[in-house]
Amino acid sequence: MMTARERGRRKLVALIMLVYVLLIFEGSIRKWMFPTLAQVLFFIRDPFVLIAYFLAFRHGFFPKRNVMMMTGLAFGVLSVLLVAAQTLSPTGSSGGAPSKRDPQPLSKSHLPTTRRHAMAKSAISLGRVTKRISPRHVTPKHRT
Repeated sequence: MMTARERGRRKLVALIMLVYVLLIFEGSIRKWMFPTLAQVLFFIRDPFVLIAYFLAFRHGFFPKRNVMMMTGLAFGVLSVLLVAAQTLSPTGSSGGAPSKRDPQPLSKSHLPTTRRHAMAKSAISLGRVTKRISPRHVTPKHRT
């Protein structure tokens, strides 16, 4: 008869092996099998890693009173709280009132209509505009 700790250890080993397999094949799955789901598949391992951490913590596989681990855990909890506060904030970047730092989308009226117009706008923005003067507008120098 297996104890609860041994069952937890076996589940943890199976999860870690799954994470290793996903680590090895995740790139090829994203690139060749499901390229349209690349952003979603980028985070496919994260829930399994979190479950593995939970199982390891629950069954006592983490070292006790380790300062570095407790510091990392504290930073992790603070990060989750910070993300939650920014997400729920009415002035956060994920929604709410637009701030001065948020870029405004361009309407079609801001886009150049012709190639010559686009070249002129880029020349103006670079400060290289030279005015061409036709010979009839040039006043002759007076000889004395």
